[in-house]
Amino acid sequence: MSRLHSKKKAVVGELMRDLLYRSARKVLEDYGWKGTTMDRVAQQAGVAKGTVYNYFKNKRELMAFVLDKNVEPLNQKVASIIDDSPSSMKEALADIIQTVLNGMKQNRKINSAMILAFHEDVELRRSYNPEEHPLQFIRNGVRQIIAEGISSGEFRLVNPLLAEAMIHSLITGLSRQTAFGYLDITEKNMDNDIVSIILDGLAAPIRGGNL
Repeated sequence: MSRLHSKKKAVVGELMRDLLYRSARKVLEDYGWKGTTMDRVAQQAGVAKGTVYNYFKNKRELMAFVLDKNVEPLNQKVASIIDDSPSSMKEALADIIQTVLNGMKQNRKINSAMILAFHEDVELRRSYNPEEHPLQFIRNGVRQIIAEGISSGEFRLVNPLLAEAMIHSLITGLSRQTAFGYLDITEKNMDNDIVSIILDGLAAPIRGGNL
């Protein structure tokens, strides 16, 4: 096989995966987890069902791909925030949290469908590997920012792992509340309130003041 042919095949494969991503997103938004099938994804993409199986062995693998693709722009944004060597860790953390909240709002239908899927699909829960969490890169970035904020005196002296875990739990908890219809994260000032609650909890005490 020539190098040119291999390159062309790779490009076609990437285009097909992108088509299946967009099609799976649409089906998931319209039908939810239970209603999403490989047949519907194939119909939405305008390809044979066998073509979908050429790229993904089952619905769970396809949905994992969708989640990873959804997180890619968030990872890029977080990497940019960290690489810019922010002078204020407080502002950097606020930017990261806002980036995640924006992603939650933009993908709220898919996030809700996947949260309900984990709630309803026993096999999906069994196959889940916490070390492959789609937000792992962002979680690592948050830990780094918190650790640097502690070193600079912007944040109180706490365990960065614990602080990040609490922030992650808050974010995922909000996602679950949204998925089950208990909360609307698109409400006015919701973002500011969430960021404020997190930053106020981490803020270093004023010298001479009370904790």
